Amino acid sequence: MAQRTSWILPALAVVLLVTACGQPLPTASPATEVSRERRGTPQPGRTEPTPVATVGIEAYSHGGPLRDHVSFVDHLRGKGYQVEPVADVRQPFLRAEGTVLRVSGRDLNRPIELQSYNYDDTDLGEDGLKAAEEDASKIGSDGQPRTMSVLWKGEPHFFRKERVLVLYIGEDKAALDLLTDLLGPQFAGGNNGAADCATEPRVDTSPAPAMAEWEFWPQTLAEAEERSTAVVLARVAGVEKAEGEVPPDREPDHDTTASSRVMLEVVRPLQGVPDKTIRLFWGWTEGQYDENDPPYRLCEEYVLFLRPKADEKGIYLVVSPLGRYRVEDGKLQPVAKQMDGVPGWVRELRGKSVGYLEKQLARTREGSPPATAEDLTDFGTSEVQVDGQVNEPERRTDFVRAYRDGKPARWKLVAYTQEGDPVSYELRYAGKGKAVVLIRDSTQDKHDSPQVVEYECGQLVQESEALRLIACSGDGKPQDIELPWEHR
Repeated sequence: MAQRTSWILPALAVVLLVTACGQPLPTASPATEVSRERRGTPQPGRTEPTPVATVGIEAYSHGGPLRDHVSFVDHLRGKGYQVEPVADVRQPFLRAEGTVLRVSGRDLNRPIELQSYNYDDTDLGEDGLKAAEEDASKIGSDGQPRTMSVLWKGEPHFFRKERVLVLYIGEDKAALDLLTDLLGPQFAGGNNGAADCATEPRVDTSPAPAMAEWEFWPQTLAEAEERSTAVVLARVAGVEKAEGEVPPDREPDHDTTASSRVMLEVVRPLQGVPDKTIRLFWGWTEGQYDENDPPYRLCEEYVLFLRPKADEKGIYLVVSPLGRYRVEDGKLQPVAKQMDGVPGWVRELRGKSVGYLEKQLARTREGSPPATAEDLTDFGTSEVQVDGQVNEPERRTDFVRAYRDGKPARWKLVAYTQEGDPVSYELRYAGKGKAVVLIRDSTQDKHDSPQVVEYECGQLVQESEALRLIACSGDGKPQDIELPWEHR
């Protein structure tokens, strides 16, 4: 939460997490895609294709139980749905390549799109069934991969049956019922975990008298955004007990007010690159709290405007009571009770959807001036030597931290080829939701085409020692680029 009058809050920028719904590979025509479905690499125990009468694009089936992409398409058509392969697709956290399927007909009010990932032994060069199990285990119950943060266009729903993993992004009940019928219950995404929360008793949250004036009371959405490093939709997963008590005969102040740590699971990042789980500072007790900042209850969902707590590593604050919104039935409800004294932009958000706020944040960013070259903090250069040693590795850590905090920054990496020729990768980030710019310079590589290529990338993720740039455009089709962190 924002601290009271005696606490000073630094202004921080916000970084946009670009929507990630899979990076398309070269588009294949439906005819080409269907031919590939027919070929399919045979799996152990697979029966020979058997012609059957189906309703769909083709009256043809491979027969057998549902166990991979080909049989998934067969079963959809066998139930009377029209299935049209649209394009190839991939996700950076899945090993298998996928196919976008447009499904229509029967009880679907409108066509839906599914991403079907086929874990074929031959295609992967490994045990596809085991790979499918491992990849599925690395996706959290909320539909977020454990190695990165992804901003989906809607609610993700992951299903799996043996060698096929299916992703549906949306809330069409008929689509969810269909996938559950064919593949079993989803293993991740959507409202997973909601059933546990539904059993939680609702605790009375009647506010106690207000006890303090808040230092930050933003008059516009832009002011609240500017102070935040992330805006998230999060679920309360736990509340640690308050430290200390407030003596009943004393007015609470900075020294006597007890504090709790609220554990949050990020359901969906709206802006910025937050951690998957967040520990939030809450500076009151159950019996003594500001009516504009009531206690957090297990399983409640909130949209929160957050910034790091300066004097406590790994802990966040809500920038203001005006940066906290309870989400009830998908609608925003400001927690601030003194509605007569709140700005119009907060009243405007009451009853609106989370998606509406996301659009408003995007418009706010469009009006923010970009950082100039002089605004970029230069973290210098790291080098990957021929012997595998990395000089100044902490410079990369500093740049990644600046990116996560939404602060403009610059950093260069120089790697060497087998022949000892340098190739440089310079990253520039202008903050405030701007793209990451990568400049790759191979002009000193005598054994390659000397050139300087500038890419604009939508997202930066760190996976263990690997630093990956997502959806980079500038040299043909969009691609993911991994920066070298060892000699190659």
